Amino acid sequence: MTRWLVGAVGVACGLWGAWLALPLVSWSFVIWLASGPLVHDVLVAPLVGGIGLLVYHACPPRWADLIAAGLATSGVLGLIAVPLLWAPNAPSNPGLHDRAYGLGLLAALGVVWLVVAVLGLARKDAANRPEPAEHDSADDRDDSGGGRVEHAEHADAHAKQDGQHQQGLT
Repeated sequence: MTRWLVGAVGVACGLWGAWLALPLVSWSFVIWLASGPLVHDVLVAPLVGGIGLLVYHACPPRWADLIAAGLATSGVLGLIAVPLLWAPNAPSNPGLHDRAYGLGLLAALGVVWLVVAVLGLARKDAANRPEPAEHDSADDRDDSGGGRVEHAEHADAHAKQDGQHQQGLT
């Protein structure tokens, strides 16, 4: 009940704020606000999915997941850097915008791809790994069910001991 009450108050406050902000909102703002999800769903997501499929089919299996992780990390770094790279002539805020963001982005991307390369080269190829030796000699096998028989016999022995113990108590 309390959760519903708090939720209703929150929704009411949000609607009141939207009502107060309505005169300040222009169509250009609404278009700008709606264009982000639309651009993502129509352009970015299919493009990233297509690149991911190409990478998966074009790269050797030992590199595919590393390259996909590197591409995803590069995309996130690029998205974080877009606002700072987009407006290079924006008014300066001392201590915040006095950096070379393009150079910083290139350095971060260099570190990401260096890690991808090191991990890829350090990874052993699955085809070169020796298969584990199977220990399957005829002496070790029990045709009557193997360990299950032993477990059943062990459980029966415990049941007999418990029965004898219970009889001794009465």
